[in-house]
Amino acid sequence: MSNPRIAVIAIHGVGDHKPFEIAKSVAGMLEDLKDGPQQPRYGTFTESIILMNVSPVKVEGRAFSPAASTKVGTPIPEQGSWGPMGALYENKHDIQHSIDSKPKSLDHLFLEGQLAHYKGEGPEDTNEVLRLEGRRRANAAVGLEQESNPNVAGSAPRPSNLPEEEVHVYDMFWSDLSGVSTAGLRIFGELYQLLFHLGSVGVNNVKAAGIFFSETKADAAWRRFDFFQVRAASMLAWPIPLLNLIILALAIGLFADSALVKLSGIQETILTTVVLFACILGVWGYRLITKGQFSTASFWAPPTAFIVLSALAAILAASLADKISRNQWFREVVECTATLLVWIALAAALWAIVCAYEKHRPGTRIAFRRTVTAVVLGCILSFHWWRSLYPTNFVAMVISLHVIEVAFWILLFCWFLFGILFVLAFFAGFFAVKASAAAMPRELDRAGRTNWTARLTLALPAVLFLLLTVAAWTGVVKVLSGVVPHDASFQCQDCSASLRDSGPCKVSALYYTSFRGKPVPVSHWADDILSKGGLLYLPVLLLLICVCGVISIWGLLPSVLDEISPPRGGGETTQKQSNALGNWLNNGFEFMRWGGRLLYLGMFLFPVAMIVAIFPPSPNSTIELINVFARSIEWIKPFAPSMVQTLGTLVAGAAVGLLGLGGQFSKLALGFRPIVRVALDVDNWLREHPRDSNPTARICGRYVSLLRYIAQWQGEDKRGYDALIVFAHSQGAVITYDLLRFLNVEAKEAKSYAGYDSTLAGLDKMPLYVFTMGCPLRQLYGLRFPYLYGYAPTGPEEANLPDPADLGLNLVEWVNTYRTGDYVGRYLWRDNPWDPVDTISYSTWDPPQGIPKNIWIDAKRKRIEFTIGPGAHTHYWDSTAKPIAEMLDVLIARSRTGQPV
Repeated sequence: MSNPRIAVIAIHGVGDHKPFEIAKSVAGMLEDLKDGPQQPRYGTFTESIILMNVSPVKVEGRAFSPAASTKVGTPIPEQGSWGPMGALYENKHDIQHSIDSKPKSLDHLFLEGQLAHYKGEGPEDTNEVLRLEGRRRANAAVGLEQESNPNVAGSAPRPSNLPEEEVHVYDMFWSDLSGVSTAGLRIFGELYQLLFHLGSVGVNNVKAAGIFFSETKADAAWRRFDFFQVRAASMLAWPIPLLNLIILALAIGLFADSALVKLSGIQETILTTVVLFACILGVWGYRLITKGQFSTASFWAPPTAFIVLSALAAILAASLADKISRNQWFREVVECTATLLVWIALAAALWAIVCAYEKHRPGTRIAFRRTVTAVVLGCILSFHWWRSLYPTNFVAMVISLHVIEVAFWILLFCWFLFGILFVLAFFAGFFAVKASAAAMPRELDRAGRTNWTARLTLALPAVLFLLLTVAAWTGVVKVLSGVVPHDASFQCQDCSASLRDSGPCKVSALYYTSFRGKPVPVSHWADDILSKGGLLYLPVLLLLICVCGVISIWGLLPSVLDEISPPRGGGETTQKQSNALGNWLNNGFEFMRWGGRLLYLGMFLFPVAMIVAIFPPSPNSTIELINVFARSIEWIKPFAPSMVQTLGTLVAGAAVGLLGLGGQFSKLALGFRPIVRVALDVDNWLREHPRDSNPTARICGRYVSLLRYIAQWQGEDKRGYDALIVFAHSQGAVITYDLLRFLNVEAKEAKSYAGYDSTLAGLDKMPLYVFTMGCPLRQLYGLRFPYLYGYAPTGPEEANLPDPADLGLNLVEWVNTYRTGDYVGRYLWRDNPWDPVDTISYSTWDPPQGIPKNIWIDAKRKRIEFTIGPGAHTHYWDSTAKPIAEMLDVLIARSRTGQPV
């Protein structure tokens, strides 16, 4: 009889991972197992690389399909919706609860919506999969008990009926698909997720709850909650970031003009003319290429015309140099033309950014057009201001400042509107939870957790965005104030004196007349507008964030320290540490809720702070509270700018470190980098856009392509694999569960995997074992997304969920293990399971010894669970996690029979 052949899929979790890293770690764990000195249990693993084309998961299109119709009816229209979840919510589709594990279950339909438009990868994105091939020696022991001399009395007998096994370990690498992999762009990609996309997670969470309550008395309350939640998230997703981009583009134009005015009149004229010709002829050449009219003659036409026209312009300008230098208004026209050219170039760049953003958040182009229209209308409506340009010098700069001011006031209004919508969503959520408790009392807990997630996904990005933008704009103002003509020391190259009042120059400093008030130096105006934009409120916000940070650090500190240096040892000390850490983290999670409440308070106070900043109270008021506000403002004003500049430096450094860097910096960041990646990977897994290439669809496509390969693979003896073991960590466990659950539902509908997808037919006869570590299904997904992940509840009344039977038609066993300080995922089924297991061995699974101590087993439902003791989230396959290697070895040794452990 041929030797058994076992396939192991190793899939990593959150964090900064490298390709092939976890598969090599698994092979290293197995190679480290020994029956005695110089008696390795596994032979050396050899490497081979498989180039695998990535095809999408087969989707039947019950609810979502790119086609106009499907065999099961017309698909749900998505036009104008927030995404697949929004389409399900708005069209009142026939939807079942996630617990049901059926084609119409909410989770199944949502994942179908994410997968429906994905078409697979092209040849340039062929996936490289590492396969490590090794052998488990015949009659090797299983566990730690054979490490001592096997002849010692009392030691367990070595099994004599275990054949040699072939073990193939496959690496399922996915983190390159979750976010931006290029280091230079990673900062911007991850900032985008945290600031502009996190609100979508809260919106979908509210919509999932709204679907559940759609036919109850709480339906109206949840619809009001959804209305305000969507509007608040929309403000963060569209007008606020777009207005910041517009203001930044205007500031760059101001910077370019300030550099231009320091040149002489002839230099200004020649440079502007050359740039103008370059733009015109560049557009000409581009049109020739796009229309297919590019011949040999036309090839030389644009550059020849550019050289000739530029030379003529230079000669003409040189001949009129004296007149140009003395004609101030001619110079102003040149400067305005140059500024207009910069604006056109920046508008093209902005449009490119908007089109790229459109793929991730449909509706961005419409929002951009409306935002630009609002700015233009604001400039037109302030027509009375334009009369002040007549005696003004530096006309182009003053126009730029005016447009910036208009955009700023619109931005301020958007922030104020967001603050109001946040407050309304806060109270709408509160009343929705109350209505849920009245309609369905058992749903009070899940409704409350949905509301908590919705609040956090609005408050956290809003606070971070405020902090970053105010600090960034303070730095920009500081730079521009030193560049623009701001004092009597400025002079252009045509002036012999320092002041423009002799000769062509009228004034050296750039003065600006705002909507209200008299002309002031631009630096004073900028400081005033920053104060109205939230500069004076920032110290208060910073104080709240610092307290929130202290609370979070205190709640997670033991886990973070264990992340850096995982505990070692065993015995009674380890058991005490395990219990202490498990209880500490439970209390820490409860304590961290106060940090969230502080963020809510910060957003509650922000609209009030804006009103106080724009309409400062009089210190002579008869109302004492107003006097306190006035004195506070006067006290904060002197040191607020320097505080914000320092804060900007610190925030920039922290952002580069925590977001942009990985690897060794995670150690310098004291283990907090993995926590940031948790939020990013959760956000990516729940993302719906781009519809044809969202991270979930690409990850599932890569995963199912690997499953197809394993299901069809045959060795030289024309035999395939006798069993499949999935070894999944953290987010990899969620990916595994969601995908296998989806495939299982489809296979049950089709009566088999072969009936659903012929390329997966091999899974019909292949026993499946799932081994998860730090699985966040209960502690994170079920807790924060209780209606989408209703099959992973947190309450004791549904202790049988998540159900191992949902993982596949041929599932034999699901083993889950964890560390008690794991802030991402711990136990799934046990109640307060902090006592760690010491050893796992073959002999202890058989009579008369019985099951190992502190291992929880439910043979009826095919599930096993245990903890390896204290520690955090990232050390599951090193020397501090020996029981992990032992259990994997037990599964490999037992899986040859296709029977549970």
